[in-house]
Amino acid sequence: MRPAEPLGLPGRRVLVVDDCELNLQMACRVLQAEGAQVQTASSGEQALALLAAPGAAVDLVLLDLQMPGLDGFETARRLRQLPGGERPVVLALSADDGADLGPRLRAAGLDASLAKPLDPGRLRAVLAGLSVAVPASPPQREAGSARQPAIALSEALRVWQELSNYRYYLMRFLREQGPELSAHVGCLAGPEAASWLHRLRGVAGGLSLPALARAALQLEKTLIHDPERRAAGWQLMNEAWAEVQRAAAGLGPPAPEAMPAACAAPGPEAPPGPCSREQLLQALDRDNPDAVLPLLPGLAAYLPGAVLAHLQRCIEDFDFRAAERLVREQPWPEPMTGASA
Repeated sequence: MRPAEPLGLPGRRVLVVDDCELNLQMACRVLQAEGAQVQTASSGEQALALLAAPGAAVDLVLLDLQMPGLDGFETARRLRQLPGGERPVVLALSADDGADLGPRLRAAGLDASLAKPLDPGRLRAVLAGLSVAVPASPPQREAGSARQPAIALSEALRVWQELSNYRYYLMRFLREQGPELSAHVGCLAGPEAASWLHRLRGVAGGLSLPALARAALQLEKTLIHDPERRAAGWQLMNEAWAEVQRAAAGLGPPAPEAMPAACAAPGPEAPPGPCSREQLLQALDRDNPDAVLPLLPGLAAYLPGAVLAHLQRCIEDFDFRAAERLVREQPWPEPMTGASA
């Protein structure tokens, strides 16, 4: 159903639901740059709990379709059944071409679909009038067999703004997914590999790596429809991966800081100065480094330098459960003065 008035982004309350932390980070940056107030959820179950909470108010929900547990379709169906409140606009986010999703979207109560990565121009076009058809992917990505770049840098910088921010997350993606790729080459086939490739190409699209995203899509289709040709498909994946590595090396060394200054996390701003153990654990429970980063400067009042360095490494590796265990294991005395590094 088309809203009575176009839903702009400035000041709007937006909930982004995706099981991939990197996708949440990218959507958060795009939406906050447009003036939106952003909350995130990493599962359909978490999103429904947020929306069902007393006083919850959301204007727009951006919902990943392929998630473990409740997928986007079932989450949307249950969302529409929640009692009370105004009906938010619900848009699907998918790494797939949305052309064949129309009947399933309507049946689940979704208003429209958008392709990953989230593009603010296409999002504004959809919100301005949901009856207007919007391409599921940018036109430049539909160029048939034309060779695509390893890194579409101008597109990446529209999302990340600063090269140092983009480079940090790109390097983290390569560091984390490289061993996964090596382990999977030639070993996986069928639905298991297709599911992993779907997730990988979603992140590759979000990081503006069109050649890698295309290779993952082609291999995903090959494993499902023509598994006898999977060896050639894995070879193309390896070649695309190597091209990204070479292009990433050309961006220069990573910034000296451990993590870039990212978009502000949703919710109240962190208080200045030392934080309590409870505040830190609440921030870590959100599985979002941006919720923890503002608290780090004040932790030197409580934690020795070695412990603080270990905690920071856990956050850099997105291992929030290890960080929580570390915090709980530490005595939390009165703030220390002149804590040694």
